[in-house]
Amino acid sequence: MTKIPMSDQIAQRIMEHFHNEQGGKLLQNILQDGLRKIVTEMVEAEVTEFLGGRGHYERRDPDSEVEGYRNGYRDRKFQTASGMINVPIPRVRNTSEPFNSSVLDKLGTRTDQLEKLVTEMYARGLSTRDIEAALRDESGNLMLSRSSVSRLAEVLWTEYEEFSERDLSDYDIEYLWLDAVYESMRQHLSRKEGIFAAWGVCRDGSKVLLALDVGIRESSASWTEFIHGLIRRGLREPLLVITDGNPGLLNAVSSCFPNSYRQRCIFHKMQNVLSKIPEEARITVKEYLNSIYHAHSPGAGEQRAAEFIADYRSQYPRAVKCFSEDLDACLTHLKFPEKHRKLIRTGNLIERAFGEQKRRTKVIPRFFDEKSCLKLAYGSLIRAAERFRRVKMTLLDIQRLETMRRERGLAPEPTLDYKLGREVRKSA
Repeated sequence: MTKIPMSDQIAQRIMEHFHNEQGGKLLQNILQDGLRKIVTEMVEAEVTEFLGGRGHYERRDPDSEVEGYRNGYRDRKFQTASGMINVPIPRVRNTSEPFNSSVLDKLGTRTDQLEKLVTEMYARGLSTRDIEAALRDESGNLMLSRSSVSRLAEVLWTEYEEFSERDLSDYDIEYLWLDAVYESMRQHLSRKEGIFAAWGVCRDGSKVLLALDVGIRESSASWTEFIHGLIRRGLREPLLVITDGNPGLLNAVSSCFPNSYRQRCIFHKMQNVLSKIPEEARITVKEYLNSIYHAHSPGAGEQRAAEFIADYRSQYPRAVKCFSEDLDACLTHLKFPEKHRKLIRTGNLIERAFGEQKRRTKVIPRFFDEKSCLKLAYGSLIRAAERFRRVKMTLLDIQRLETMRRERGLAPEPTLDYKLGREVRKSA
């Protein structure tokens, strides 16, 4: 059986809290296990440094002058604001000199700074600067060596690399969002680089962050390469892809997912149309547009769209031209289950996540490189994904989506045997 470091076991337990608990109990358990994870990781990093960089369960090189080995863990009690908790501390045996943890020496049984660190690491994405700022004593001295701090920060990069290579065939994606956000980097002072992201809603209603990568610009080639990466990792063709109006993205989606429906974000489309309307007429025109995009059926939406074009073609030709461009894609959501339309007619799902990510990165004028940017973006976005609520998928919704898949020539059956999927097949 593969041995797992205690800090990784605690991380798995934290994820179980997210899936199985809520409210005050969830917060208390996350704070306590988060504290356990951080303290254990810091001391594990010290032990690795003490043993000459030898990792967990890695055999000692016979030629190495550094002796000693890890020998399990022992519990140490810490008094916190939420009560006394036990924290697993690694033990070291058979060394020429005893191992002393500077972290534990500095902490004693006080955990105010560590609890602050836990909050910072979860709220700000585990940046090295945040860890260093939080781990200082009253004299301003670091409580952990810079090499250990950097090693701890690299845990997030390791998680990102594993995330970027994981198999996507287990996710039965029905709805797929694709978008990019731009960040400044020191290595490209003259421009910003895009962070490409893919989010999906699965057959069981769960929302999942699928991929995250850097692209110089949103060209057809860059987006095609990004989407090919999803397909190569096992992503099945989604029923619906939600995008903005970027030409490069539209070309890539058309090429990579030729049988999928495409929904144009109507929030951005309405902004573009209204920007070409005089301010005094915008309220009236906006209400007209809402009656089109919120119609009860595709036919009703198409009829109202034709009336809008006829009513305003001569008065606001630029606005009508903008409205008419990609009109079919703006009305695609009207073909889908009514309770899903609010979600799928805009890019708000991914925009909200990007907003959370930008809130955490706005304090950084310019990232040093792509790695530092992706590390923090991943840390914030993956935690945002964990807080998203599921989309309600009824039996009728699933049956309708399966019918639409057949009509588009897409495989209707999910690859995972979800409970609802089983019930649908039994009733068929």
